[in-house]
Amino acid sequence: MAKNNSYLYECQSCGQKFTRWEGRCFQCNEWNTIVEIKEESINVKKGIKSSNVFKLSDVGLSDTPRISTGSKELDRVLGGGIVRGASMLVGGEPGIGKSTLLLELADRVCEVKGQKVLYITGEESLEQVKLRAERLNIKTENLLVASETSLYKVLGTINDLSPTLVIIDSIQAIYDEELKSPMGSFSQLRQTVGNIMELTKSRDISTFLIGHVTKEGMIAGPKLIEHMVDAVVYFEGDENMNYRVLRTIKNRFGPSNEIGIFEMKSTGLEDVENPSSFFLSGRSIDQPGSVVGGIITGSRPILIEIQSLMTTSYIAMPRRTVVGYEANRVAMLLAIMEKYFHYNFSNLDLFVNIVGGLKTQEPALDLAVMTAIASSYLGKKLNDDFFIIGEVGLTGEVRKIPRIVERINEAERIGFKSAIIPYQDYVDQKSKMKKTSVDLGITKVKNIREVFDVVFN
Repeated sequence: MAKNNSYLYECQSCGQKFTRWEGRCFQCNEWNTIVEIKEESINVKKGIKSSNVFKLSDVGLSDTPRISTGSKELDRVLGGGIVRGASMLVGGEPGIGKSTLLLELADRVCEVKGQKVLYITGEESLEQVKLRAERLNIKTENLLVASETSLYKVLGTINDLSPTLVIIDSIQAIYDEELKSPMGSFSQLRQTVGNIMELTKSRDISTFLIGHVTKEGMIAGPKLIEHMVDAVVYFEGDENMNYRVLRTIKNRFGPSNEIGIFEMKSTGLEDVENPSSFFLSGRSIDQPGSVVGGIITGSRPILIEIQSLMTTSYIAMPRRTVVGYEANRVAMLLAIMEKYFHYNFSNLDLFVNIVGGLKTQEPALDLAVMTAIASSYLGKKLNDDFFIIGEVGLTGEVRKIPRIVERINEAERIGFKSAIIPYQDYVDQKSKMKKTSVDLGITKVKNIREVFDVVFN
């Protein structure tokens, strides 16, 4: 197989390739982003032996060996633990706690006999890593650290040490000296990720790559990188709040859209094993505009509080501020209430908030959001502390939602005594509900008028 070297040009903003230099990229309309890169073209000769092909029915299955992270929440997100030889990409805002999370992970893996972890930092000095380790009370002898940005030195270090786990913080800081493109560019990221994965997978070494994010909140670099790795997780949260959410976007060895909840303390991150109680703590049930609904994240139901506030507007275009939910769905719910209840929102500012900073677009929260808005508009609190769930259609009907039994069981476990659910869900899952929900009074509703009759008389 012969290799011929060729030179071409690539936009460092969007990855578009050009045969010659241009001042402006016609794909993303950015100026001065096109640089010369070096690529290798491979000429395939005739007569090369083909790959082995098997019948799908003859392929056997085996249990995927995993390494426990020592954290129930992190194991949940990864599908049961770290798969040997797998590569994980971790993204998140600066200062959110990515380095803290993975340094604690390295410490717990090192506690297992015979496990060795290599932590490579390209953005911090070894002294800075040591200070963080002391704050987290990490004193293990099997954690090896290196401060390096050269791709070939990183590969050489991994090859010589053959650790169980490699953590690279961050992948944008590693570069190939042979490429002319700047650090963190598309071609650099493709080269570095490809070479690191080729080495670690051949040695059965698990890898965590920390990635920068753009101002839109996406991992910086081409989407190709997310396709190359086995799992992509985002570390989310507000720096001013004491909890963090680790969310799976992609996982080849487990379920996607799974989340883990962590609490940030001065000594590091701790698991939140009961997220529903965590997000409902401090809730006041004696005020209008507060309703509890339930969402499904991966394999786990979580109860969340929806709050709504309406005030007189003094501007021509009233505000519609929605935090944590889809603004277009809230606008739709307002239109339904104006149509069927003749509510007048034209001179009112509306604020809707998912308490705790969680973000969701699940339609199952429609009924809870609508009830919270009506409660604030009418100035009435609910007749009882209801758990409310259901999707609302444009004609005012309450539609069924998936996995209703899991949500009801979670509400009963937290201590709710009353629940409002779609009528069709009760009909379909009646037998399961009678077996699991003993102390929970369930009200079945077909439309929003029945809901408001129950909660507001």
